[in-house]
Amino acid sequence: MFIIFIRTIMVISSSSWLTAWLSLEINIISIIPILINKQRFDSTSSAIKYFLIQAIASIFLIIIVLVIYRSGIINLLNINNEIALIGLAIKSGIPPFHFWLPQVIESINIVQMFITMSWQKIAPFSLMRYSLSTVIILIILARAVVGALGGFNQNSLKKILVYSSITHGAWIMSAIILKSGLWIVYFTIYNIRLYIMCLIMNKLNVGYISEMNNSLTEASNKLVFMTNLISMSGLPPFLGFAAKFLVLKTSMIYYIVPLIIFLLIMSFLSVFYYLKICFSSFLMNEKQIFKVKKSMGHSYIIVLTAIRNISIPIMVYIA
Repeated sequence: MFIIFIRTIMVISSSSWLTAWLSLEINIISIIPILINKQRFDSTSSAIKYFLIQAIASIFLIIIVLVIYRSGIINLLNINNEIALIGLAIKSGIPPFHFWLPQVIESINIVQMFITMSWQKIAPFSLMRYSLSTVIILIILARAVVGALGGFNQNSLKKILVYSSITHGAWIMSAIILKSGLWIVYFTIYNIRLYIMCLIMNKLNVGYISEMNNSLTEASNKLVFMTNLISMSGLPPFLGFAAKFLVLKTSMIYYIVPLIIFLLIMSFLSVFYYLKICFSSFLMNEKQIFKVKKSMGHSYIIVLTAIRNISIPIMVYIA
């Protein structure tokens, strides 16, 4: 974990593609032992899949390094944008190179999933700032569509969170187009929401929508889970909408309103599978309420949820 942290910081602060590529490779080697769980064979298979995909993406980035070496260019801004975007898209699981991501996430535990979907996305997103081209608009549109439609008819909460991250990734890339630090704010807010969702799933030991009836039996658990789901969907006035509100406000200045409108429409579609989880969790048979009681030690989770979903959005709207 220490090596992963240091190498991610090196990628962010790097001024050349050679240093960035080297840091990414060491980062990949460091994350593989974390993904391997000796108690589950499928986690080892997922670690191998993750390594192979990242190695293929590194081929595109090493091409950039070779081009820089032959041309003598050392600045990150003077590169072949399309090749760099393909490599970073494969590394991040951006459509149409996203098919490996749900398979890998499904086979690992909650902690590994959080690391893969949060910290491991920092380096690719930071490098995309130097790879802007017209292709990135197509990537944003594809990401919004796949994220909105991919979560339909999914029973696994992990896969739903994966497609949700794809949708939020489209918003993050839109913030990157604005060439400001707004994408860092959005990414941080998304990670806070994802952390609490992973915390709830880990405490309740639930991974599928069909397990909700037996897991969410207490009213406080239902309330916490429902508010976090609504926040993940981006409905106002919770924290999820506060992040999108910042992007909406800034997009008015840079005149990318049509793109943001399309992202809003896709976000409305993604609300459907969040509501599906709510219906299966709360519209349950009363006879099942007293069968199983799982407490997630919800006192501190309730505090985190209240601060995240109420206090922070109010400060954002006031600002």
